[in-house]
Amino acid sequence: MSVTEGGRIRVAMVHGPGPADRDGVGDYVERLVRALGDAGVEAVGVPVGSPGARSPWHWLPATLGAARRVRRLRPDVVHVQFAPSAYRFSGLPGLLPPLLPPGVPLVTTLHEYGWWAAPGWVPGPAWRPLERARLWDRETGRLVPASALVVVTNASHARQVRRRLGAAAVEVPLAPNVVDHGGGRQARVRVRDRLGMGREDPLLAFFGFVHPVKGVRQLVEALPALRAARPRLRLLVVGGFTSQALPEAEARAF
Repeated sequence: MSVTEGGRIRVAMVHGPGPADRDGVGDYVERLVRALGDAGVEAVGVPVGSPGARSPWHWLPATLGAARRVRRLRPDVVHVQFAPSAYRFSGLPGLLPPLLPPGVPLVTTLHEYGWWAAPGWVPGPAWRPLERARLWDRETGRLVPASALVVVTNASHARQVRRRLGAAAVEVPLAPNVVDHGGGRQARVRVRDRLGMGREDPLLAFFGFVHPVKGVRQLVEALPALRAARPRLRLLVVGGFTSQALPEAEARAF
């Protein structure tokens, strides 16, 4: 491996093009790159594609371009952050592994997994021989099969990776992308005062971009029953509506 001057490891952090204010994974990657830098690791972000891309063929030159940038970096590790919505549900970024520098370890973090395939019209049983042989993954193409390490954010995704490809995944739960300002008890008091709540009133918080599949509707529907038991309970929704996964018109309608 070619360690950078000063002995620092260089990581090429490959990710989708979503800006941090519209994409939770994009925000996470920005914070991760900074945190790695603070820990003495040179992490360089390599976005795949552009945020406004709509054509499905955009992702072929985008993937090739990202691979060229990675090769120019001469990294010690390539770390791909994978969420299908970040790549507009294109399977083309799954072609990255054979385009990357040979011999450089590949790590893939799965932010979403277990519910789609590219192309979607292929029946599930047709994928199984390819997945068992570690040749192809219906969701990530060559990414997971070619990875030296797969990172998932929950146990359900880890089970799915093992069931499909016979591979063990490392589970790293992702914390909310917020700075901890500390304060403990006083912070709780300040928030409740600002919301006009009693200091012991129960407060639920939904954190993240609001999206139809993230359970906000069900949470709102559950409020009457919850408030029957705890009449002073409040729900606080912390996050935006317009995002990479939910464009402005759809976000407004939802």
